[in-house]
Amino acid sequence: MSKLYTQFTLMLAMLCGLSALLIVPSSAFSPAVRAPPQSASFGSPLPTSHITFATPLPTTTQLAMAEPSVVDSPTIEKTTEEDKTTDEVRAKTPMWEIRLWNDPFNKREFVARCLAEVCGKSDTESFQIMMHAHKNGMGVIGRYDFEIAELYYKTLREEGLTVDMVPVDDE
Repeated sequence: MSKLYTQFTLMLAMLCGLSALLIVPSSAFSPAVRAPPQSASFGSPLPTSHITFATPLPTTTQLAMAEPSVVDSPTIEKTTEEDKTTDEVRAKTPMWEIRLWNDPFNKREFVARCLAEVCGKSDTESFQIMMHAHKNGMGVIGRYDFEIAELYYKTLREEGLTVDMVPVDDE
């Protein structure tokens, strides 16, 4: 019974990836178990009768009687001062406008597809922006925070579109 239990526990520990196993010859703990065979080659698994655990495993009755452990979740208190400072900083940072300029190099379908893929515009919206730039010379793609505007600006420039990025006052 104990050999079967040891084999089952070893297989369970290997499947679960438990690193608490320590492979030690059983002869170090009990003289009744024979020594491992000397003909075992490198990489071949040891017989399970020669494997013991460094710490004794709890029995099923011990596991059933154990109380569940409860960890309290951390409490996070927000202060209104931090909220005010982030709102003030956001209000002071200017929005940036990305503008698309008409050019004779790129096809209209390509420009509309770039606006849809890079800026996440719908097909209709990207087509309207492209047509506005085609007819009037310039079309506004949108107003964004600096980081997002810079990302769109660089990506559209890499695609070969003529775009610029200007700060906008919300006055």
